[in-house]
Amino acid sequence: MKYLPFEATSFSYTIKLINEIRQNSRSSWNIFKDCPLVTLNRGKIPPYIIACGDRNRVEYISGLLDEGTAVLLNERMKAHGKPAGRVAVALGTYKGVPVAVFEHLMGTPSVEILVKEVTSPEYCAVHEPYKVPTTVFRPPEVVHLVRVGSCGGVNSPDSPELSVVQCGDIIIMNKVIGVTGCDIQSITGSLDLLSTKTVEKARATLLDLGFEEEGDDKILVKKSDPGVSSKLSAGAVAARAKLVKDFPVDPEHKFTSHVLGYTSKDSLYCESNEEEFMALRKDHGVACSEMEASCLVRLSAQREVSSAPLRAGAVCGVIGAIPGESFCSDRSVIKSAVTWACYTGLEGVCGFAKML
Repeated sequence: MKYLPFEATSFSYTIKLINEIRQNSRSSWNIFKDCPLVTLNRGKIPPYIIACGDRNRVEYISGLLDEGTAVLLNERMKAHGKPAGRVAVALGTYKGVPVAVFEHLMGTPSVEILVKEVTSPEYCAVHEPYKVPTTVFRPPEVVHLVRVGSCGGVNSPDSPELSVVQCGDIIIMNKVIGVTGCDIQSITGSLDLLSTKTVEKARATLLDLGFEEEGDDKILVKKSDPGVSSKLSAGAVAARAKLVKDFPVDPEHKFTSHVLGYTSKDSLYCESNEEEFMALRKDHGVACSEMEASCLVRLSAQREVSSAPLRAGAVCGVIGAIPGESFCSDRSVIKSAVTWACYTGLEGVCGFAKML
């Protein structure tokens, strides 16, 4: 069965209107005539992508791009009386590198739909040069995507002192522990997640995709792309100096970046079982609890042999930690953590771009 894009509800509706430029539509040209990334590339977005959970963050990240380059596509649509779709999308450059920023909403089901659409070769210039006004970037042949967001930090009494996470830190993903219901349904096509047949099929399929069994409990683990993690680690260092300058908070805060495991969940409220998460930290090095990364890692594994491989990573600012304060009461610390994550994501994803 061939699934068509959700044109009326998501990203592809916006891209559909952009693509009218390919037919030299006068109305579309007028809308985007001052957006060279659209006009120079015949409506395709760059293969260097930042994904985040909500439109406010898309707008915030667009403000971190090179001055005068950011265009919020959905706002441009509305200003010209066009339907803007459900999600926010921005295009611009960061240190001269073309970047797309889009809103993936909350949870793995929306991430699966939107990431598949955004990174499709139909919309994303993965196999062709990408032009900016001053230069041309070579085709990367893969799509580079970094999820930027916020998370709950996870500690345990046995956490090494150097890797204890606290509010204001950032965590770069080096692996994902476990899978969500969306992952299981997607790879099995089953609506009964509890049946023995479904569980066995899901485990076998994930192992074929490169997941591994870890520990005595044989929990499924998938390591994230080491190249992406390495770029993000370097980006965190480059971004930290700007963070300390722009967000003068408690000078005793160390602002530490960690490269540790993530776990994704379908239910936000399952964190009330703190002991389960603390055990994951102790036994499997999980320091980050969020709701989207497992889908990105699974999609990357599925795309490994496709015509447009996906290299995905994640960096999240810690806005609370368990055991203890689930949400930090100091808003300045939360803002600095998320901003650090945003700059780190931009530095990391742009590190893959190569000029012709």
